[in-house]
Amino acid sequence: MGITKLEGFDEKVVSMAAALKAIGHPARLSIMQYLAAKDQCICGDIVLELPLAQPTVSRHLAELKLLDSSKALFLETIFAIALMPKIGINCSSI
Repeated sequence: MGITKLEGFDEKVVSMAAALKAIGHPARLSIMQYLAAKDQCICGDIVLELPLAQPTVSRHLAELKLLDSSKALFLETIFAIALMPKIGINCSSI
């Protein structure tokens, strides 16, 4: 796969494209749907709900976390949606 050309595009458009790419995978979209229905959760909660192994869920959460969609609290990572309003997506419509 080649390098994506980003020069010349509006910074907001590039940011939105990165966010949409991150949630474009069915597993990540399912994770976002689950998070939209919950206040917060840990990785194990998501593993119990989706047909994915824990390492797979962790990898997908890491991709979403790169987009500032979660925040670390205490010694565990608590996942909650923070990204979607930033890019103009209503989570209840996912």
